[in-house]
Amino acid sequence: MKKQNVTKHTVSFTATSSKSLGTIDNQSPEALELGRKIHDSIQGIPEKIAHETLEDARNKIKAGEHAKTLTLILENAFFIFRLKDKLVLDIIESIDNTILDEGARKEHLLLSLAYASHIGELQEVIKYIELLEGEFSDSLDERHIDGFTLEKARFAKEEGKRNLAVIYYRELSSKENASPRDTAVAYQGLADLSNNDEDSAHYSRLSADKFLEAGLKKDAIVNLLLLSKLQAKENPAQALETLETCLKLASSDDLFDRHGKANLLRDKATYLDKLGKKEKALETLEDAFELDEGVFGAEVNLHISYLVASRYAADLGLEDKSHNYAQKATAIASTIDEELFILQTKVSNYYEENDRLNKVLLDEVLAFNNSGLIGTVLLKESINPSNTIAETMTLLDDALKYLEKRDDRDVVDLVHFYFALIYQKQGMKGNAEESYLKSLDANPYNYASANSLAALYMEDEQWKKAGEFFSARIKLLGELPNMCFGYGKALFKQHRYQDAWEYLNKANPDIKELKELKELKEGCFTNMSKGQLVTNFKPEVVLQIVSDDILTALKDFSATVSSKNRMHFWRTDGKGGHKWNQNPEEIGKQLLIAFLSAKFGKDNIEILQEERAGAGFIDLYLLLAGGLKVVVELKMCGSPYTSSYAISGEDQIIHYQNNTGSNLGYLVVFDGRKRDYGKGFQELQVIDNKTIYSIAVDVRNTVK
Repeated sequence: MKKQNVTKHTVSFTATSSKSLGTIDNQSPEALELGRKIHDSIQGIPEKIAHETLEDARNKIKAGEHAKTLTLILENAFFIFRLKDKLVLDIIESIDNTILDEGARKEHLLLSLAYASHIGELQEVIKYIELLEGEFSDSLDERHIDGFTLEKARFAKEEGKRNLAVIYYRELSSKENASPRDTAVAYQGLADLSNNDEDSAHYSRLSADKFLEAGLKKDAIVNLLLLSKLQAKENPAQALETLETCLKLASSDDLFDRHGKANLLRDKATYLDKLGKKEKALETLEDAFELDEGVFGAEVNLHISYLVASRYAADLGLEDKSHNYAQKATAIASTIDEELFILQTKVSNYYEENDRLNKVLLDEVLAFNNSGLIGTVLLKESINPSNTIAETMTLLDDALKYLEKRDDRDVVDLVHFYFALIYQKQGMKGNAEESYLKSLDANPYNYASANSLAALYMEDEQWKKAGEFFSARIKLLGELPNMCFGYGKALFKQHRYQDAWEYLNKANPDIKELKELKELKEGCFTNMSKGQLVTNFKPEVVLQIVSDDILTALKDFSATVSSKNRMHFWRTDGKGGHKWNQNPEEIGKQLLIAFLSAKFGKDNIEILQEERAGAGFIDLYLLLAGGLKVVVELKMCGSPYTSSYAISGEDQIIHYQNNTGSNLGYLVVFDGRKRDYGKGFQELQVIDNKTIYSIAVDVRNTVK
């Protein structure tokens, strides 16, 4: 009998949107084309099921079968919630819950609340909360009450009642028995409502930790991404480190996880490019589109990756590679039938031949009602040289309104930059400065804004502002020679000769201001004895302990034990060698307890030893200031303790996490292996929804 060839097609759907991704195991051109057609034909199936369910629901309501209608919708909630349509809420509300029994009525009100929240009908949400609180106050559990608090906070924020929203979020975030997930959402709300980047970063970090504790990895990544973007304003190295944590958390098993990881790699490539590391940026992009290649539904992002990779390759002089990626971008574009992409391509092609859009195409863009596209087009139209100043300012104002709706910071910075240029040409230097600062707040790597603002300060001899500006840029980008010159000059003009001398010596001697550089250095030398300004900063008091604090503390503990306490674990064997001391894990545990208690203080950390968790015991269960809860498992490694014994600590952590409800754990391995020290351990791994950090402690019996 002739064997048949079987081709496997895989498709994944999200639970709450219309997006789907698919793959096919045969990568021949013919199979890929067939796979794409299959994918296109099935991606509307969930919506089709949802609409059929709703039609069935209408018929049952007409027939007076309200209880059956409720059951039908609840059973098909996965499909129903893929739709975002007020008509769906109308159908749910058409169920007459006055004729339902008490349990079903409660279910109906909760369903109505959930769908109203899903589509952002917050007035309806509050209505259903009041009905549930009024009728079922005795049977509502803490989970429901906390959910109501989050919805009230969301409604207050939507109504512009910031202070009330903050009160609700703070109330929940400080509640001891709130679920990690609800606490995480509260911190996320506080991050969104923060008045400054420092607070927003702080709450994003706390939110990410609580999402990890809850086992919600994707939500944690969202908050870490926001944290990374905020860190990038002042510390790009730290921002990259946070982004690397996101990449370690992201798996490549599920299609949507793969797609998400590709997006993270694109973000990383953008950081690297801004830092001038274009080769690494190109390599990172190539890793990104390896994840998206052959995935149906990922074509738009793959097209973007190819285009950017082509530009990076061209900048590096890799013409063949640049041409290859450009061709791939063109080829993948032909397979995309998304309306937004088609319109964007149409607009882009038109701008290649014309300075501005014709009225027909502009009206088409406006009618499409995509804030990002409209804002970008209006920005492009605003810089047409034929515009009057009034026309330009109007277009920029309109562009800003649309772009801020989308929170598209990478384009918003350009709007503020063009505002600044107009103000500066009009002699309105104060307004120009304000706009340049807004541009840099949106995108610290807008070099045109940075250079223009620096020139503005220098020309107007605003030396204090110039000094503060150059100091911030050096902190962001490092001690680049031209910035060291500008900073040195600003310091000199403020009579800070010692500091100026330090930075002028780091300036490039080949710069066009060579003569001025020499004069400034001579002036510093002459005036150096007049003293220098010293500024002292008080360290900030940390009131909440986050996961990074624990990881840093455990690494510090590892270094301390290795340098000072490693021989506590050993005794001589009488033959010139060493044996483990009795109960070395207990020794390690007590050392760690003492270290953490001294590090954080007894008021900031509660350490529970051998807490019962299911069938086993947790070595340490940490309850931290701020509400974070983590599991710590200690293991020994080195004969007779095998590496498999040490790694088994991962299984124990997972068991303990399942029983404590904390999905964040740390495995501390006291490694005494002479040859294979540190081998076999992953610094960070995600197993299902569990996040586990591993820290190796060097306790080899060689005294340092």
